[in-house]
Parts: sequence; C-alpha cells; structure tokens
Amino acid sequence: MREAEFKKYFHADTNITCKDKTVQMRMTKTKKIEQHFNVSLDSIVAENNKIFDHFRA
Repeated sequence: MREAEFKKYFHADTNITCKDKTVQMRMTKTKKIEQHFNVSLDSIVAENNKIFDHFRA
C-alpha cells in the first residue's frame, strides 16, 4: 500500500473530523486485509481503473 498517499487522501477529506485516529484506524484495517488475502490493494484498485477505462472507451 502506498501509505503516504493513503494518509494524504484521508487528511484532505473535510468530512473527517478526527483525522489522525481515523487515518490510523483505516491504515490498520487495510494492512490486515492485505495480510489476510496476501494481496496489495493498490494493485486491485489499479486493475479496477483499467477495467473502468476499457468500458468508457
């Protein structure tokens, strides 16, 4: 996971009031998912973007 970009995205979200706690909690959950399924969520998202681009064409 690209942690710096992940944190930057959530810190920029104006709907989140307790940013540090929320970001840390989501980082922890994301890491657990990646470890459990032995996959990088970044690669999954990248593949989804490729699929969506294909349908838009």
